[in-house]
Amino acid sequence: MSKPRVYIHRVEWCPYDVYMDEDNEELLCSFAEVVNDGWRSEPVGPEEMVGRLEGVQGILSLNGSHAEEVTAEALRQAGTVQVVAVAHWWGQHNEVAPAWQAACGSWPFSAPSSHGATGGQVARTRRGSTVS
Repeated sequence: MSKPRVYIHRVEWCPYDVYMDEDNEELLCSFAEVVNDGWRSEPVGPEEMVGRLEGVQGILSLNGSHAEEVTAEALRQAGTVQVVAVAHWWGQHNEVAPAWQAACGSWPFSAPSSHGATGGQVARTRRGSTVS
């Protein structure tokens, strides 16, 4: 049985290992093929993003920094993304959520952790308002 492919988008404003320590990486790699840009500091351009998302079923967006690099066009071209797991829901996710939803054909977001938006905030976002 093949492993699902997961893309970890780069973080900024705090160290990557605040979200993904060695144990978390080991656990994720035990069941998934991981494309990891978590430590990356330089931008991911549109063409490169398409390549990074090739065959990816899930995206791990840790803190929303540079979420706009994951464009709707890249998601459409990849054609395989089914879920986006958000560790911290910040304003950047509000800005990209409608385009990501349109590109994926349905609401791709998993419930954020207790450190981000609450379930009620996510439900309001699903109904078309923004997370406060």
